[in-house]
Amino acid sequence: MRKTVASLALLFAAPLASDHMDPVAPSDPVPFSTGVASWYGPGFDGRLTASGTVFRAAGATAAHRTLPFGTVVVVHDLDSGRSVEVVINDRGPYAGDRVIDLSQGSAAKLGMTDKGLTRVALFVKEASL
Repeated sequence: MRKTVASLALLFAAPLASDHMDPVAPSDPVPFSTGVASWYGPGFDGRLTASGTVFRAAGATAAHRTLPFGTVVVVHDLDSGRSVEVVINDRGPYAGDRVIDLSQGSAAKLGMTDKGLTRVALFVKEASL
């Protein structure tokens, strides 16, 4: 698994989004994963994440089932065209077929807090081993 993530990191080492709201260009590499994203925050702020860090709902973090903690992922909203960079610091999501669970702050940058779910493409920008 670590070699796979490291290989993906090399493939996606070039910047995919210069900042939180820039769209990912169609010429960018194939995404690591696509699917549905959800978000969490209320009731979890201040609790420990699976990585042992304190969860901050306003932060730029996310939960993923398998990516190593510390991995930087560009989450591209396929509906709005917005993107946000997050650091994986927790495990999940555990509901449905969702591929990532974003912190409330990250979801707000994508403009998805009202609808709760959105279709996304995930790009590994920097892998943590």
